[in-house]
Amino acid sequence: DANQYFHSFGVTTNYIVLPFNLRMKMPSLASTPTLLGNFAPSWKGIHLVDYSGAVQVFDADAFFHTHMVNSFENETGIVFDVGAYSSNPFSKGP
Repeated sequence: DANQYFHSFGVTTNYIVLPFNLRMKMPSLASTPTLLGNFAPSWKGIHLVDYSGAVQVFDADAFFHTHMVNSFENETGIVFDVGAYSSNPFSKGP
């Protein structure tokens, strides 16, 4: 019924960082095609995918984001900088 939507994601030396937080319904071409209003919350955690395709999923408090600012690996693990929102930034305004 909907696809996960990734506007921005992180890349480190060994991983791709994918916050699964939005799904998108495809707009109808029969009506006015618009993307706003077709996004819905869909928290499924933060997925780390290594370059062999192995996936690790980490749960955290649900959040929305528009852009991943930075991601990198250090001695403690993977760090990603993201501006987090408590509500969907891709919803229609008033």
